[in-house]
Amino acid sequence: MRFRALLVGLAAALSLGCVSSGRRNAPGIVDPCVVLDSSYGGSGFSSPLAFVGKATIDANQYRVRGVVRLETQPPNNVFLEFSSSMLFGNRIEDFFCSVVDDTLRIVDRERGNYFEGAVAEQFLREQLSMDFAIQQTLAFVLGGHPRCARVDELVLDSRPKGGVLSGRTDGRPFRVEFSEDGRVAEVAWPVPADPVVKDRLRVEYEWAGDGPSGLKRMTIYLEEREWRCKLVATTN
Repeated sequence: MRFRALLVGLAAALSLGCVSSGRRNAPGIVDPCVVLDSSYGGSGFSSPLAFVGKATIDANQYRVRGVVRLETQPPNNVFLEFSSSMLFGNRIEDFFCSVVDDTLRIVDRERGNYFEGAVAEQFLREQLSMDFAIQQTLAFVLGGHPRCARVDELVLDSRPKGGVLSGRTDGRPFRVEFSEDGRVAEVAWPVPADPVVKDRLRVEYEWAGDGPSGLKRMTIYLEEREWRCKLVATTN
């Protein structure tokens, strides 16, 4: 189902990180790579993350609720477990996935299926039925940004209680808001390689305290498709 593929993609995205290669100057910015890296340095996603909470996913008239466990271990190891029941109890989802040494593995415990590597990536594309860069889109959810060579018109607006980073990537606008402590508060990115719908990804974040369990809430929207995924921590 699509909501299962969406959560599995979150884990895969964490392994991508954000790469800053190449340099392209923008008005008022000496080095976009330096600005992007320094702005994201305290985003909240640069350290190991341990998240346990409840998930509610609304996508294409489906609604599913369940429990999610997400853990990241540097440099690129990710582990995600999700179990759920549909409303009215007519469908169950129970799976585990991991990204270790850049290899995606999915164990569908409810159906007894196992996918690895390129087969697992193809499974995600088929389940989501979408023609865009799924993993790159989901990397934006979890503290990633494009290569700086793909960013122009970059503007950093520093404020007493946070700041706003805006610009364009591949010719389309983006916006990132940071809270007073430097952690990311909200992002709005164009969905990459989306030739048909031209969707926009928007994510809202709430943080509580410091450390690997600091993420309290994350709400993810694909605005044109009217998809929403809300994760609320139960351990903060």
